[in-house]
Amino acid sequence: MKITPVILAGGSGTRLWPMSREDQPKQFLPLMNSSSLFQETMYRFRNTKLYRDPFIVGNENHRFLIQNQLKDLNLEVSEIILEPIGRNTAPALTLAAMRILELREDFSETDDLILVLPSDHYIEDDSKFESIIESAAKLALSDYIVTFGVKPDEPETGYGYIRSGNQIKMPDEISVESKSDPGKLSDSDNGICFEIAEFVEKPLLEKAESYLVSGNYYWNSGIFMMKPSVWKRTINVFNKSLLDDCSKSVLQGSKDGVFYRPNADAFKKCENIAIDYAVMEKLGSELEQSSLLDRSIKSCVYDLDVGWSDVGSWVSLADILRENNSSNVVRGDVYTDSTCNSILIANNRMVVTAGVENLVIVETADAILVVDKKSVQSVKNIVNALKVEHRNEHKNHLKIQRPWGSFEILDQNKTYQVKKLLINPSSSISLQFHDHRSEHWVVVSGKVEVIKGESKFVLKENQSTYVKKGEVHRLLNVSDDIVEIIEVQTGSTIDEQDITRIQDDYNRQNH
Repeated sequence: MKITPVILAGGSGTRLWPMSREDQPKQFLPLMNSSSLFQETMYRFRNTKLYRDPFIVGNENHRFLIQNQLKDLNLEVSEIILEPIGRNTAPALTLAAMRILELREDFSETDDLILVLPSDHYIEDDSKFESIIESAAKLALSDYIVTFGVKPDEPETGYGYIRSGNQIKMPDEISVESKSDPGKLSDSDNGICFEIAEFVEKPLLEKAESYLVSGNYYWNSGIFMMKPSVWKRTINVFNKSLLDDCSKSVLQGSKDGVFYRPNADAFKKCENIAIDYAVMEKLGSELEQSSLLDRSIKSCVYDLDVGWSDVGSWVSLADILRENNSSNVVRGDVYTDSTCNSILIANNRMVVTAGVENLVIVETADAILVVDKKSVQSVKNIVNALKVEHRNEHKNHLKIQRPWGSFEILDQNKTYQVKKLLINPSSSISLQFHDHRSEHWVVVSGKVEVIKGESKFVLKENQSTYVKKGEVHRLLNVSDDIVEIIEVQTGSTIDEQDITRIQDDYNRQNH
């Protein structure tokens, strides 16, 4: 038996704005150390004796971000499935399950499992996590849909909850054991698993407090394990149209190196729905199930005691970052006086606080967040408002990643923009032209080959050139180091969409 990890990398991370943006969401940020949450998740599956090469399900717009972060890990992946549009976790899992079944017809359905999990969660004890996965696999091999729950230690209203039912015996003979107090959790329990009595969506505070007191509720971690054939059969029972749309999009999809693109027209018809709503809420042991087939679908919740967090807000991130029981969590150039129980993060400029408490203050180059800790879950509402108003701050940082490197906006208004380009060794921008702007380039460091119209030449440090509107051009780094260039754009319209690509090493469209 081997397990295929299915890494869901398409989240937007809006509650960690302004550091998390649409084009670079939280899973790709180094929030706790030099590695991103995505990289930490991938590295968790380096044991090739237990795991097959992972499948990643991500957004088309993040494909190079995913690929570049994988390069640092020296880990192989089976495929990166690129969703043309976000459709939540149930379609993402169904895409992966159908693609795995399509590729692995020669594997016995009784031997292979999939483990689906988000790419933006934190797990403190990776070794214990692996042991739990190995143990829970016994249930998944017996056709259970296994979900993993975390014992709550506070009345959190940002999580879904799972009410546990009868305990399931874990050794070789798997059976259900009735308890006088079903689902009551004990500190002495080790490797315990229960039937799922009920899924409960994010509760109000009073309800969450009662769940904590009762002792038989788990937080829903969003991690699941099952045979791909069991998921296919289950989604066919509860949402056949979703299965049909995902199956069609896989069958009509196309392969591009490590990337797999499902058919966009078919996939866009998929319902936008989470795994919990699509399936898990309908599998509670206390629900009336309508057919013999429904009753044959088994589910359980396995105790995940590994130091888990979904890093779903600034407060939950601070709980991970906090050191030595300090009242404040401080990162960057921060000075405080009479400040307590606050989260203070400076990325570009000095942040100074005095006489404040219970605040979250996060500074970035183009936006500063100040919010009471009680209201951190509302940050996503601000991001939604920025999106409605077509503000760039919900989407991009001033420094924007590209497959060839990055650029940072230094200054801008309606008729000009100043950028700093960083081009990686042996990398180049596309062969392109612009309809509405001209560009001036000054090489600050390194050596770059320039194509401009019919001419080709090399620019070195302190040399410059001018590209007029409509002129075909390209930059190629021909040195061993990153090339740094200052680019000044001038014209009647300054817009990143003003680009026509003639030739591109990365198969991008014209924007």
